[in-house]
Amino acid sequence: MTPANSKYVNKVIDLYQKGFIESKKAKSYIYNKGITTNSIFISYKAGYADGSLLNILPDDGEIIDSLKKTGILMKNGQEYFKGCVVFPLYDINGNVCGIYGFKADNKQFKDKYLVFQDGGIFNCHSVKTHKEIILTDTILDALVFINAGIKNVIPVNEKTTGIASHASLFNQHGIETVFNCIKDKKTADTVSKSLKEECRKLQIVPVSLPGSISSFFSSNDN
Repeated sequence: MTPANSKYVNKVIDLYQKGFIESKKAKSYIYNKGITTNSIFISYKAGYADGSLLNILPDDGEIIDSLKKTGILMKNGQEYFKGCVVFPLYDINGNVCGIYGFKADNKQFKDKYLVFQDGGIFNCHSVKTHKEIILTDTILDALVFINAGIKNVIPVNEKTTGIASHASLFNQHGIETVFNCIKDKKTADTVSKSLKEECRKLQIVPVSLPGSISSFFSSNDN
């Protein structure tokens, strides 16, 4: 991604953060998912695409062209993440590589991804301070762990970088053990197999939690 594109993407991320802070709907949706620690929203730059982006953009020019190249604006000029809670995805050096979003309503869960460049893994910086990593299906599940005070957790999703980037990250930082909490058994087995092929020294421990991850933690809080 060019420096210009990166600059405009980061400005959009800042705008989305402001939208999240001001949106009761977005925060309520996240709270209901079991993510209630406000510092998490700041640390992971939670955002909400409230539709205000189009109101402040020029009709055409460099900014519009840049946001269309990255996918934040679709070809028809509409906003890709409108109505979504969003989280930016960074690489280990802090470069923005993508954005993950999902509609902030309970009618139907639908998530969206934009990938600008390889290497974007949610919470990837946790490998700098931990030798054991928990794997989850989704960013939301990872956030539930983080909300419970367990910060060495990284989601896996093949829509972004697939398992190859995770394997490379684990090898580079000497990760010793992965606890595979991916709920779908077929997906969990595929991820474990791929990691074993790429990370010869890595110990992989399958973990099966009863019910959803959010219900597991809420039941243990009672």
